[in-house]
Amino acid sequence: LLSVSQLTVIASDMHPVQPLSSSVLVTVLIGDVNDHWPQFMNSPYVAYVSNEMGPGENIYFHFILDKSSMALKVVLYCLFSVFPAGSVVCALRQTEDIVVNVHVEDAGENPKFDISTISISSTLSEDEPVGTLVAIFFTKVSEDASIGHSIIQVTSNDDDIGVNAIINYSIIDQSDHIPFNINFTSGYITVERPLDREMQDLYILKVNANDSAWSISTDITIVVTDINDNKPVFSDNFYTVVLPETKEEDIFVMQVLAADADLGQNSEILYFIEPSNEEFWVNATTGEIYTKRQLTLYNYPFEIYQFTVFAFDCGSDPLHSNTAVSVRLVPYNHYPPMILPLQSLIVIPSHIAVGTEVVQLTAIDLDANNSSVNIEFVLNGGNASDFFWIHSDNGKLILHQTLAESVNLRLTLIVVAKDQGTPSLSSQTEITFEITGRNQFPPLFKEPDVTFSVPEDLPIGSVIGKIQAEDADYGPNGAIMYCITPGNQYFPFSVGEASGLLTLMTELDFEKQGVYHLQIKAMDGGWASKTGAQVKENQPQGTIVARLNAFDSDLPLNQGPFTYWLVNPSTEIPFSLTPDGVLFTMRPTDREQISAFHILVAVRDAGIPPLDNLEFYRRSMNYFLEVVGVSVFIFLFLSLLFFNMLNCLLKLLIMVALSHK
Repeated sequence: LLSVSQLTVIASDMHPVQPLSSSVLVTVLIGDVNDHWPQFMNSPYVAYVSNEMGPGENIYFHFILDKSSMALKVVLYCLFSVFPAGSVVCALRQTEDIVVNVHVEDAGENPKFDISTISISSTLSEDEPVGTLVAIFFTKVSEDASIGHSIIQVTSNDDDIGVNAIINYSIIDQSDHIPFNINFTSGYITVERPLDREMQDLYILKVNANDSAWSISTDITIVVTDINDNKPVFSDNFYTVVLPETKEEDIFVMQVLAADADLGQNSEILYFIEPSNEEFWVNATTGEIYTKRQLTLYNYPFEIYQFTVFAFDCGSDPLHSNTAVSVRLVPYNHYPPMILPLQSLIVIPSHIAVGTEVVQLTAIDLDANNSSVNIEFVLNGGNASDFFWIHSDNGKLILHQTLAESVNLRLTLIVVAKDQGTPSLSSQTEITFEITGRNQFPPLFKEPDVTFSVPEDLPIGSVIGKIQAEDADYGPNGAIMYCITPGNQYFPFSVGEASGLLTLMTELDFEKQGVYHLQIKAMDGGWASKTGAQVKENQPQGTIVARLNAFDSDLPLNQGPFTYWLVNPSTEIPFSLTPDGVLFTMRPTDREQISAFHILVAVRDAGIPPLDNLEFYRRSMNYFLEVVGVSVFIFLFLSLLFFNMLNCLLKLLIMVALSHK
């Protein structure tokens, strides 16, 4: 801005008697130089703002900006923003007392500035606002304070007089969950409902003081203090533990735990056994229970100890609770389960159906008198894990996924047997499987009858001769094993399982017995092993093929005589079976006409009630009779099965050879 001055200039001549003159009005404009700093007048500034003021409402206050121009200037202030010109302060949001630093700067070529503060209080009055609110921001009250108990008085003053000085108090946003009330005129805050520190221990009340025109508010923080009103609570009402026999004292048994919802000393807990126990003691601070002495069963299967543990808090008037503890003393588990050995390699064909039982593992426990009770079986690795699952209680291994999907011909599986003793012990075994094709051929003896002559003074251990059979399969399906059939095992001979060597086991006595008739069974190593026993070829119709034998593990009264019959006989099958188990031909057979026969044979014992093997047939595959060429033999694979009360099973595979005429 410019300063304006006006003056009149008069010019006069020098005549001594009557001088003459004239005048002119001269206006002078004075421009400003920026040689003064802006200065706030009456700094700092204070503004009173009503609590009800909304965002965008204006607050005015004036001050001199710059002595260079002596002009009144104003600053526009907004919360968190300062505008370069104006005289308005805007409340952008509701707020309590705030202090704002304001920077003012002139617009000269070399700008100069000044700084001041503006204090904005949440009160404003047309004449005089409600005076200072005496704000005690923090107070305490015990949780057992009675209803109506006064906690604190909120006070304020007002410089008005008369009705304008009457102040009323209220709690802003008071809800049902706030257990306090404030007197409308006195400002006393009292307890309105029972307090519970464990439910809520802190309240912040916003109290408002109002003189009918203007108001002010403040926060009151109320802390609910604790009393010992909660007893310790155990994590369980009843504790039980199994403890093996001990050889030392101070053996850790278990830990009982209690919690107290109170605070400080009221929540500290001490543990006691009451009445005192001769076998156990408890750590007073941790709740850990230990043995006092060595605990032994002395040949008893188990012993149970029961006692009571109390938990006391440490309040001035202690509260307590108790729990029952039961300790079952059991024999120390010394031995892990022992898995009975299986054959080193289990041959399994790739075509067997999912769900087939592959093998059953058995384990015994020396701690349980060689019993297999309470032994659990689990799979624990191996590349066969995806193909099998196991019954945890009986050890039956079941095919879970078809083996045709396996890229490996050899699979391994690790099985763990775990007992239920204390401590629990386990052992494991590894099973190896070899995946093969179908087992197509049975073993065949080169000769149907073999005769050996030996002197009666032949030394024990001497080899009498060699039994030899052949199998057209390859691999494990063609590996042959020899054994003496049941009923002949008490003769003084043995046969090598793999070699077929017949060996003398005891001395011979010609006078007692001069002739021995043995039946040797040859069995291959396939999944469903096939066995052979030959009959002479060129036999007529009615030729006896085999005399069937069944075994029953029951006592004699529940054994035989056994009754045999064909299940679902058909006229297409050229065989018949007598009730006493004689299988014979009904007519000649022709391999070119029929190459395979499926035959099921049932057998029943004479026990009460009589038992048969039909239920097994309903749950199992059919067995078959196969006719093959080459040596023009018919191979009959006949399965005789019998169940007794223990579900024992006998399988007989008989090969009958008949030649074409």
